[in-house]
Amino acid sequence: NHGAIILGMVYNYLPYMILPLYSVIMKIDPRLIEAAKRAGCEVYVMDAGWFGNDAWYACTGNWTPNDKLFGEGGLRAFIARIAAAGMQPGIWLEMESIHPDTPFAAAHPDCLLTRHGHVINAHHNAFLDFRRTEVRAYLSGVVDDLYAMGVRYIKNDYNHTVGVGIDGAPGESLAEALRRENDCFLAFIDELTQ
Repeated sequence: NHGAIILGMVYNYLPYMILPLYSVIMKIDPRLIEAAKRAGCEVYVMDAGWFGNDAWYACTGNWTPNDKLFGEGGLRAFIARIAAAGMQPGIWLEMESIHPDTPFAAAHPDCLLTRHGHVINAHHNAFLDFRRTEVRAYLSGVVDDLYAMGVRYIKNDYNHTVGVGIDGAPGESLAEALRRENDCFLAFIDELTQ
């Protein structure tokens, strides 16, 4: 069946990786790099918590590294250590989500998805509208900055569902507006991979 084919593709084509989860990243231990190398990992991905402050969920969408977690040299130096160990440095993102209090969301409230004129929320965060040029430009800049630091793998979690639809053009159904926005998100991902 379709699910088995996707599972088989994931198993056969994705690299072996380590993903220290948020609970671990709060106490980052550089010895994990050597342990991951010995285990044969090809990619070392840092999970949620690499950015913001101790309340990382309130910083989702403000992808500024929390350098104090990574010791001397901050995230950039930690990424260099991963690369020096022969693994691809990776980062967790949740590109579609943003906390309403982050600078980008506060400056661009019209870039948040709405339904019946109300911002759609999920677990403290809103959803970015990929139909908007400003959203795509902002996230392209985030990815460019991470690439400049040495990140070579992005694990994007689309953790929450928008629901039954979103506001769109006059006369457009909620479902059609959501389909169009989803197409824009997927086109953005395609642009990143080219």
